[in-house]
Amino acid sequence: MKRLWLTALDLAGGILPAAALQHIEVQRLIAHEKRTMLTLDISSDSDADAIAKQLAAFKIQDGDQIHIFPIAPYKRKRHLPPGTVVRPGRYSV
Repeated sequence: MKRLWLTALDLAGGILPAAALQHIEVQRLIAHEKRTMLTLDISSDSDADAIAKQLAAFKIQDGDQIHIFPIAPYKRKRHLPPGTVVRPGRYSV
């Protein structure tokens, strides 16, 4: 099954460095019934073998849509200094 994951990811052009692999969503269509969302949560401290085992245990099916999201940009606690300043812009605090 690991091979199916690798084939699917290879067909999509591979995984970008900005991909957040800790949380993968799979949208599955159950024929003539409903659409469901499945999640695969991978621990950030997992080694390559542990990740391979998790991927092998999660069986993808024909028609599954795999969603791998980008790492969220850092935007918490920004401050925009009021008034006229030498270096205007947003600054993380």
